Amino acid sequence: MKALETLRSALVRNPGKLWADTYLLVVLASSILGFLSLRGCINITLFMLLVPALACFRRAYAAARSGQAQGALAAVAIAMAMPFLVLLVSQALRQELIVKAYDGPLRMLIAIPILYYLYYKRVNFARLLGAVAPLALFILVAQVNLDPKALTHWGGRFATYFVDTDMFGVYVLILASFCLFGIDNVVRQSGKVLLALQIAGFAAGMYLVIGSETRASWLALPFVLLLWTLLRTSRLDRRTSIVLASLVIVGLVLAFTLYPGSSARLHSGYQEVAQWFDGSNRNTSAGFRLTMWHMSWELFKHSPWYGYGDLGFRAYLAEPWITAIASPEARGIIFVGPHNEFLANLLRSGVLGGVSVLCLFFVPLTVFWRKRQYPDSQVAKASHLGLAYLVGLMVCSISFEVLTLKYTASFYGLIIAGLAAQAIQDHSTAI
Repeated sequence: MKALETLRSALVRNPGKLWADTYLLVVLASSILGFLSLRGCINITLFMLLVPALACFRRAYAAARSGQAQGALAAVAIAMAMPFLVLLVSQALRQELIVKAYDGPLRMLIAIPILYYLYYKRVNFARLLGAVAPLALFILVAQVNLDPKALTHWGGRFATYFVDTDMFGVYVLILASFCLFGIDNVVRQSGKVLLALQIAGFAAGMYLVIGSETRASWLALPFVLLLWTLLRTSRLDRRTSIVLASLVIVGLVLAFTLYPGSSARLHSGYQEVAQWFDGSNRNTSAGFRLTMWHMSWELFKHSPWYGYGDLGFRAYLAEPWITAIASPEARGIIFVGPHNEFLANLLRSGVLGGVSVLCLFFVPLTVFWRKRQYPDSQVAKASHLGLAYLVGLMVCSISFEVLTLKYTASFYGLIIAGLAAQAIQDHSTAI
């Protein structure tokens, strides 16, 4: 009991009943631990958080209105509601109703009361995330090595039984970035044990990213490291900075040495892009993506205001303005989506679909950027973790639809709700 009280005092600044706060922290931790390793975990935990959030919503909303955070909370809430509202409008304009299409947007919508609830409870979500993310990565290291069926199914590339290699690589990078961006606060506050946990978690994440052979995550890694350098280097002592930089370089060299197929895959990506532009071979992995982007843009121009839904564009794939730019193989692959978050939503819902994606990225990004220099506080840490999440997600969204699936939409809702609720604290309530 005393241990629970101590844990709660470190993570919840507006405590209630001990059992209720314990429930909140256990569900939050479980959502991260099982996100990529247990099917349905993040969806279930999001609904489990919705129950206390709705029960407490009136008090939480009143607390938000009485403070200085009302405008920022409302902006983030509107951004999370946009996909649902845009889908309502676009389906009404097309005179159709497809309930299944609301699966992902609904997850973000129900994260709105959770946003207000976590703000009201003053949950130190960044601290919780920094400790749990390494544990989630350790579980995944064991899982990819102990589950031969998954390795066989995905051709030797790292993934889990329900997460494909591409999404696995993208979101493992996100978890690894949470480890990296928590390190400087760990050095000052929690000593060597937690510091070792963060570094080991980041190393485990890099191992998994390389093993997934997901080129989108490899492309995003330099941007994440650059962001970390801009935000964090000045707050670390010189010795720690040198050690961390050396570990990153040595780790990447060892990873590509141990997985020579990964370096070959990286090199092939550049070749495939060059072959697409010179027209020598457009039917490659990267080439298909580039062709699908071209097709998506042409399709968008023919229905810019309300889109096509998920598959309504298939009636136009035999049109001369599509067959002239896309092979039969490319026209068949686009049925699984154009592999670009922005273009995918332009196709589904027209201009408003694109606006909703921009809101999901740039509204919370603006909030986190404004709070990034909050002096010596967990508010700054939450902002840095939020920036790391969004920068990694935005780069990966160029070649993947990173928010389309239910579990990825649930993860977005939870992470943005938790980190934004903490970053938006005003001077009188900062934790």
